[in-house]
Order: sequence, then C-alpha cells, then structure tokens
Amino acid sequence: MGNMKMYKYILFMIMFSFCGNSVIYAQNSKGDHNPIGYIYFEDQFDWVSSEFGGQDYLNGKFANAGPRIDGVPQQLKGVLEATGWKTTGKFVYLRLGYLQVGRRTDGGDIISPKLEKRMPEAGLGEYSCAGIEPGKEVNVDVSFDVAIYQGVKGNKDLNTILVEVLNAGKLKDGSTEKEIKVNSWNKWKKIVVPVYGATSDTQILVRSIQVKNTGKAARYFLDNFKVVKVK
Repeated sequence: MGNMKMYKYILFMIMFSFCGNSVIYAQNSKGDHNPIGYIYFEDQFDWVSSEFGGQDYLNGKFANAGPRIDGVPQQLKGVLEATGWKTTGKFVYLRLGYLQVGRRTDGGDIISPKLEKRMPEAGLGEYSCAGIEPGKEVNVDVSFDVAIYQGVKGNKDLNTILVEVLNAGKLKDGSTEKEIKVNSWNKWKKIVVPVYGATSDTQILVRSIQVKNTGKAARYFLDNFKVVKVK
C-alpha cells in the first residue's frame, strides 16, 4: 500500500472511529450514569401506621378498612402529601403498612409519585425517591406486591388489574397499559412490569377492573412498590 493510500486509510479509520463514537454517544445521551439495579423509587408503606386508624386485613381477622385517602386525620395529611401518592377517585383505604384499593361496590386506582427527586421526610420509614435526573431516559422494572381481596366467607373478588404508564415511557410492546391476572387472594404476589424510556415525569397507575352486572367486587391490596434501573 502506497504512502498516499495508507494516509487515506488512516484518515478514514480516524473519521469512522469519531463517527462511531458520536453515534454511540447520541444513542446513550439521554441515559444516566447510575448502575444497573439503582433504586429510583421505593415505598414499603411503613408510613401507613396505626396513627391513621387502619387495620390489618390479611392477618386472618378480616378487620374493617381504615380511613379513605381523602379522609385522613388533619394532623397526618402532611405525611400523606409528602409521599406523593394520588388517586383519580376516592376509594383508596389506609390499612396497616399497606393500601387497599376499591370497596365492595366500586373499583379504584392508585397513582405513584413522579419519578423526580424528592427530599426524604421524617416518619416515612422505608420510603425513598432518588428520582431520575431531568432530561434523562432510563429503562426500569416497576415492581409491587398485590393481593386480591377475599371475604370472610370465601367469596373472591375479581382478579384483573390494569397497570398504566403515565406521562412518559412505554411497555415492551410499545403500549402504555397492560391488564394482569393476579391469581392470589389474600396472599401477596409480586408483580414486575418493565418500562422503557422512563423519565422524571413518569408515574404508574394501578387500577382494579370492575365488571358491571357480575355482582362481584374488585378490591386489591398494594405494598412494597419499587422502581429499579435495568438494561
């Protein structure tokens, strides 16, 4: 190979290397530098304490539900607001260390806080929201524990829940919502939902699906909500 050809070849390889790196950087430019397994959000609902007046239903004593999310004692409203949990309705109840969504005649939903950084508040227990940096996009696993309501006499509620990604992010098939059958009544079952391109604006809605004219309720319990970085 002549000197001129060698020079052109070296120049081409340098340019190719630069272009290649630029492409790679562009592909990852919206990602962050946190390691796989990094926890962006976690809530074990320790803050749902006996002070709210809720009771444990899953200990076999089938206690009545605690206060609704819109009816907590005035002195505890600040604690609830600090967590960032919301609902589009009102049928979310504070149990003891977990939530109940829906009542006998109505379904319900719960919406997680945005995945933005939130300063830790005293009294929230195992609650953390390191958050996703503004302008960044990451892939995450959203996980939570669910138990479908079963009555004292063994009557089972409907067991389909809907998980919806709000504001930013997609599911594996490119959609933003997914129905999940939960074949676990009064016993916890872990649900994992991968979300691609989550941002600091991403929220997760979990809704019970009420089917009219069936005579069946659609209640579920929720605990141990976590959002973790994946590849």
